[in-house]
Amino acid sequence: MAKEMIIVKNVSINKSTREVFDFLKETKNQDRFSVWNMKDPKMKKSYSGIDGTTGFIYSWDSKDKNVGAGSQEITNINEGNRIDFEMRFIRPMQNTATASFVLDKIDENTTSVTWTFKSPTKFPMSLFTPILKNILGKQLEQGLQQAFDEYQFYSKKIEECDKRISEVLKALTKDKEEPQAKPTKKRIYHNPPQVDDLDKMMMQLFDGKDLTILPGMTSYSLLKLYAQVGNKWGSFNGEKGVTAWAGLAPSKYQSGKTRKYKKIKVNTTVGQILKECVQPLLKSKNNALGAFGRRIAARRGPSVAIKAMARKLLCWIYRIMTKGLQFVENGIEQYHKRQEEKTLKWLEQQAAKLNLKLSPV
Repeated sequence: MAKEMIIVKNVSINKSTREVFDFLKETKNQDRFSVWNMKDPKMKKSYSGIDGTTGFIYSWDSKDKNVGAGSQEITNINEGNRIDFEMRFIRPMQNTATASFVLDKIDENTTSVTWTFKSPTKFPMSLFTPILKNILGKQLEQGLQQAFDEYQFYSKKIEECDKRISEVLKALTKDKEEPQAKPTKKRIYHNPPQVDDLDKMMMQLFDGKDLTILPGMTSYSLLKLYAQVGNKWGSFNGEKGVTAWAGLAPSKYQSGKTRKYKKIKVNTTVGQILKECVQPLLKSKNNALGAFGRRIAARRGPSVAIKAMARKLLCWIYRIMTKGLQFVENGIEQYHKRQEEKTLKWLEQQAAKLNLKLSPV
């Protein structure tokens, strides 16, 4: 009898490979087409990590015996081509399986999607492999067809939203002056809005200032930021006020043995937008903000580092919008040089306490 059950199903979708890939790699989108997810809409769900990236974990817990409990982790992403998952089932029986989406480009507007499911089977369950394969195969096929139908539906809705966004932006920038400088062109990697002249209109809305020169910022992130803040940066009480409002300032204040907690009104959506902007910079070797984040991550962990990076980015935005300061990327070498100078100064102070003096070797 088979020691591994393998099910392979395929469907063609009338969309570009990039569009289909961006939709499928976000695990939360499976709520729209997964047969098992739709069996129990009320099941408990939890998430860990950033959706659409390696290491993201989705866990579920359902009272429906056909759904059970378990988790699914993104184990590998081959950009634009393949997404691999590991599925760990807890109920109704413990098991570990793997699944994958493989995309093949048929033409510019057609993509072939192959959904593969692999699961080890032990005796006596291996006796039922043909039956299970038939049942699961039909469910996978149904899920793929559902994915196709849902994707067509949501694609149409997204097109309508993009059209409406374009109309609103044109109305907002109608009486705005043309930017003196050309906007910086930055690629938008995920779900870019189909809006003509978006870069130029963002500069107009932000008073002619090109905030995309900041690391991690694109015209799409500025669009989301403008929807939350508008252009009323002067209404905040300094950098501390704006970072606290965005939920990027510490809410705990400690002095000696005294700890105080301060409740403030926050807009965590702004904080989340900026966190998503800076998160990829942790792996970047070409800017000071990424180096700053890696230094904090080594001591406090990535989540603290991302929050600190988002806070620094928001401070830069606030300075440019309120004081007209031009931001110039310092570069990784200058950042390291400053850090070495600080370290050397600290060593000299420690040596002086011991009546010692540092000398070059």
